[in-house]
Amino acid sequence: REKRQPPGKSAQGLRRTTETGTYDPLLFERLRGLRKSLAQKQGVPPYIIFSDRTLREMAGRFPTTPEAMRRIHGVGDRKLDRYGELFTEEIEAHLGESGPGRPPLPSRHEPSLPSQPSRTREKGESVEETHKHCIRGLTLDEIARVRNLAVSTIAAHVERLITDQRDIRLDSIIDPSKCEAIAKQFEASQDWRLKPVVEHFQGEVRYEEARLVRAWMQSRPGKDRQADAP
Repeated sequence: REKRQPPGKSAQGLRRTTETGTYDPLLFERLRGLRKSLAQKQGVPPYIIFSDRTLREMAGRFPTTPEAMRRIHGVGDRKLDRYGELFTEEIEAHLGESGPGRPPLPSRHEPSLPSQPSRTREKGESVEETHKHCIRGLTLDEIARVRNLAVSTIAAHVERLITDQRDIRLDSIIDPSKCEAIAKQFEASQDWRLKPVVEHFQGEVRYEEARLVRAWMQSRPGKDRQADAP
């Protein structure tokens, strides 16, 4: 599985190069969102879970097995046991959503891309554009069509909005009955992994939908989640 081609459609033309190598910025943001959700749940700073350097390396090497994950800088046995499956699953989902047959990441020796502040500003503006469509009440698929972006990209935007506690209603983006069913399955399983939840619904629930419900639950624990629930 480690020889699978990295995702390309969503990241093509947006790959970044740092002193540690080239990585997929969309996967990096996705892993940051997962890290933030876990940190909020545990009441610890995000870097306690994994550093940005570790996440960039994951987003460049795409580890999908425990053995590959163990070779990532900053992933020891303890963190592998605690977080490894969650992060490899997130990487697997990203690979699956981005589609096969994309070109591999370029060499770390290739020239670096435009400066980070410009890229960060562009991404922030893109997230804000998605936020406007969320407020209008468009669904995940409708926003993707309007913006001519992949559903996985829109889901990453919405996940960031959720973890940042922005004013959006999840029941406008995903069918309310589906939201409720996914949330109940997460609660029943007492497990934040996406794969078991998606497989439980036998094709009726997509990874993007499960991701967003999970982010909503983790960013609004207990009473807060009930108060904000759709």
